[in-house]
Amino acid sequence: LAHNTIARPVKFRYFVEDILEQKGNEDLIEKLTIKFSELSYRAIVNCKMVDGAMEFLEEYVSKVQMYLVSFTPNNEFNKILRARFLTKYFKAP
Repeated sequence: LAHNTIARPVKFRYFVEDILEQKGNEDLIEKLTIKFSELSYRAIVNCKMVDGAMEFLEEYVSKVQMYLVSFTPNNEFNKILRARFLTKYFKAP
C-alpha cells in the first residue's frame, strides 16, 4: 500500500525504464497506462456486487451522506460509478 498514491504513468515509467531498460520509451509508457485503465475499468464494471451492498445503499442513501475514497483517477472513477448506476448514492466532495 505504500505506493498506491503514485500515479500510474509514474509506475509504468519505472517499469519501462528501470526494469525493461527502455529509457525514454514514452509510447510504451502511454500504451501500458491506457491498457491498464481499460482492463481495470472492464473488470470493475463487470464484477459482481458484494452481497448486501445494494440493500445497504438503498437503506441508507436517504439517511446519511455517503462518500467514496479511491486512488483511481477521478475521471475513471466517475465513469465506473455511472456504468454501475451508483452515482445517486454518493456525495461529491
